[in-house]
Order: sequence, then structure tokens, then C-alpha cells
Amino acid sequence: MGPMSFVSGSHINKNAEHLPISDESDEYIRNLVEKENLSVAPAQHMNAGDATFHSCWTYHAAASNTTDRTRIAFAIAYYDADAKVPIQPPNNERRAANLARWFPGAVPGGPAATEKNPAVLCPHD
Repeated sequence: MGPMSFVSGSHINKNAEHLPISDESDEYIRNLVEKENLSVAPAQHMNAGDATFHSCWTYHAAASNTTDRTRIAFAIAYYDADAKVPIQPPNNERRAANLARWFPGAVPGGPAATEKNPAVLCPHD
């Protein structure tokens, strides 16, 4: 179904945060890897049930799914229990949709914890 690959050290570079996941961001990252001679960790085959743990800022991708079976991904994001929703508005449609879907009722500068994303362990408990 397509192995995962990762650009080593790319979590430090947040210059692509304005890009939605798209062909444009894929091209941007490919050009950045070539221009800055970044190392791409060799892709590893993954079986059903395998998992990777990586920063959301790490540039990563999976090869195209060339099978007739649906590839399912499951993502979990961890953040501080007292994290706040960014004050600046989302910079692309995908982020705006994610904010509305995953943080319903949250307001800029307010708590990120919502009914869909509850604080599981608070530091002050």
C-alpha cells in the first residue's frame, strides 16, 4: 500500500506550515530536500497494525496506494492540557475546517480542550 518515508530533521523547519496537504506542498518539500541536501530516511514497509510516532512538523509521506483496498490512517495528536487555540486565524481552508470539526466552540486564544478533545490529564489535578 505504500511505505512511509520521513525527511530527517525537518521538524525544525516550519516554513511549509502555510501550505495545505496537497501537490503544492509535496513539490515544495521535494524542492527543499534537493536544495538543502536533506536526508530522507529510507521508506520502510508497514504491515496492518504497524505504527509510527513522529512530530507533526516532520515532513512525511506514504507512497501511493496502488491496491484496490482502502488504506486507513489513524492519527493522534498530543498537546499540553492548558494549550490555547491560536489567536491568528487559520491560514488555509483545510486548517479552518479542522478547527471547526475538531475544536467545536473553541475561540481564538481560548482553551484547546473541547468535548471532542478533552484534557485527559491536567497538571493542576
